[in-house]
Amino acid sequence: MRVSRDDVEADCVVRVDRALFDAMASGRLNALAALLRGVLFVEGDPMLLVLAQRLFPAAPDKQELQPVAAADGRAS
Repeated sequence: MRVSRDDVEADCVVRVDRALFDAMASGRLNALAALLRGVLFVEGDPMLLVLAQRLFPAAPDKQELQPVAAADGRAS
């Protein structure tokens, strides 16, 4: 992964609200599942989302999972 401040088009842009991003970063939400539910949006190459998901921890035990609500109240 490379981050740049150059004025060029990004290969992949991911849009998600803060609560859902925090859930992804903690392993409580799978990015592909969020994409399929329509609470995460990708512009550009979606395969890069799949690769970037590897940066986040694996999901905890299913017993520990709690529903995560987006800012608009939709659960994921």
